[in-house]
Amino acid sequence: MDDDFPMPENKYDVVEPSDDAPEVGRLRRLVKELEERQGRLEGELLVYYALEEDFTDLQKQLRKKTEEVEMLNTTIRSLREEAAAGAAAAAKELEVLRSKNEELQIQLDAGATSGWTTPW
Repeated sequence: MDDDFPMPENKYDVVEPSDDAPEVGRLRRLVKELEERQGRLEGELLVYYALEEDFTDLQKQLRKKTEEVEMLNTTIRSLREEAAAGAAAAAKELEVLRSKNEELQIQLDAGATSGWTTPW
């Protein structure tokens, strides 16, 4: 019975039957396809990392621009407050000048009725 089926001494000495050739070809094609897919995915990963870096840079730029806008808004508020204070001071000064003008006009009218004349 041992003569009918000789057992190899080493399991790696077994010669594969030729009917596995289509399976080997299919597996080789599958390996090639997977390697190509791996290459594409590695390329996509590099693109992703570049986009992620761009996104981080854009976030930094946005933070910087936001700070600039806040600073400019503070400056605008300050200038508006100064303008409002200046306008209030100008309005007060105008009122004082109008009062003086009215006083002078009254004095002028009083002098005209008393016979006093102006030198001009």
